[in-house]
Amino acid sequence: QAAADDKVKAMVITGAGEYFSSGNDLSSFTNLKPGVTMEQMAADGNAILRRFVAAFIDFPKPLIALVNGPAVGISVSTLGLYDQVFASDSATFHMPFSSLGQTPEGCSSYTLPRIMGLSAAASLVMFNRKISAQEALSCGLVSRVFPAASFAAEAGAAVEEIAALPRQTLIYAKQLFARANQSGAARHQRTGVQPAAGALDIRGLLQCCGEIFLAKV
Repeated sequence: QAAADDKVKAMVITGAGEYFSSGNDLSSFTNLKPGVTMEQMAADGNAILRRFVAAFIDFPKPLIALVNGPAVGISVSTLGLYDQVFASDSATFHMPFSSLGQTPEGCSSYTLPRIMGLSAAASLVMFNRKISAQEALSCGLVSRVFPAASFAAEAGAAVEEIAALPRQTLIYAKQLFARANQSGAARHQRTGVQPAAGALDIRGLLQCCGEIFLAKV
């Protein structure tokens, strides 16, 4: 709807409350429906993930993230598909996929090494290192950092500056960037997600999720 609406110049995504996103609800991996195998569950999840990530890749207008607090999981792995990322200085970025028996998602193994450099991206994507907003800024994952106390006002003002630019100029500029960059992300999305789903340690993930929930009880 936002892509087709001529009144929309850009899409802004932010979090409600203290977190930008706490990641996927792991309980969805622990509730198998009768007659559904773990392999089928993984295949269904793969299809949903493809559509979700494709929506970021194909969005024709500027896509802006306002990272108002901690970001976990796919909310971090898709940041490389945004055009601007504004972060609160209280934000942190964490991709705990390896510790959960999962492989990278959201084109992060394609976009983040190109943005951050191979070593910094590997620390974040492969080795579960949590980084601060300032670290994310220094390696290019984040465009600008604002104080937490004034984040809404300052990030909002930055968005207004973007919104004041001519709509069609923004769309044409986005198209040029997409031709140069997002075609590679789209190819990676088509070829990378299926092997990742096939490599998913489903039983290990279920056991890990179960241990997490038991620890909370």
